[in-house]
Amino acid sequence: MKRRRPSGEMLAALVAALGLASLASLGEPVDPPAEGPNIVFITTDDMRLDDLPYMPNTLRLLADQGVTFTQMLSPYPLCCPARASMLTGQYSHNNGVQGNTAPRGGYSALDGSDTLPVWLDGHGYETAFMGKYLNQYGEEDEYEVPPGWDYWSASVANIYSYTGVTLNENGQTVSHPGSYQT
Repeated sequence: MKRRRPSGEMLAALVAALGLASLASLGEPVDPPAEGPNIVFITTDDMRLDDLPYMPNTLRLLADQGVTFTQMLSPYPLCCPARASMLTGQYSHNNGVQGNTAPRGGYSALDGSDTLPVWLDGHGYETAFMGKYLNQYGEEDEYEVPPGWDYWSASVANIYSYTGVTLNENGQTVSHPGSYQT
């Protein structure tokens, strides 16, 4: 059987149809709804699938009132690149965070101006972060709050010290002696 090449008229019609379709998509932007759904995004550190049976109440409460992802996998087998991928929607080779520490990883490798909290903030959501953000966060500037966050409470200083925690709370460092974080 001989394969036929598309004619010039067919290619011109296809290009015209695609051009009209793209023009149709340039209409007035739709206003976001007055109130969007609540989004709670939980990340854990060093948690395996076989840890879940030890938290049946937590799992049940989250699953009953939210969304569960049963066919998922981590975009990267290290903490910081995986979190950066979730924040940007990009694989680590595209977002620049390819390890847990500088120069090719850690907090300083992420361009925080194009991330999920910035996008959500741009659509009228209030955003909040609590806990461990990215490896090496706070080492250069412990007062910095990344773009897009309305409320910020992140571990600074030694993020792997689970007692006597120091947090950046909305740009101010606050020590919590005697407290414990996981």
